[in-house]
Amino acid sequence: NKTLTTIQKLCDDDVLASNPELWSGQARKELMEYEEHLYEFYKRGLTDRGQKVWTFWNAVFYCGTIYTTI
Repeated sequence: NKTLTTIQKLCDDDVLASNPELWSGQARKELMEYEEHLYEFYKRGLTDRGQKVWTFWNAVFYCGTIYTTI
């Protein structure tokens, strides 16, 4: 995950580690970009592989299989 790698690099950067405001700003920027990507995927109802995400009827079917198993 690009965001996780970038934030880990921010933690390892001595210059940013000594300046909390600068580190916070860089981390916030990276997280906001990640949030935008998540929102786009959510809006389309897709995962990064282009497959449909969990639907209501999939959930109903799953609950039915669990109920009948128990």
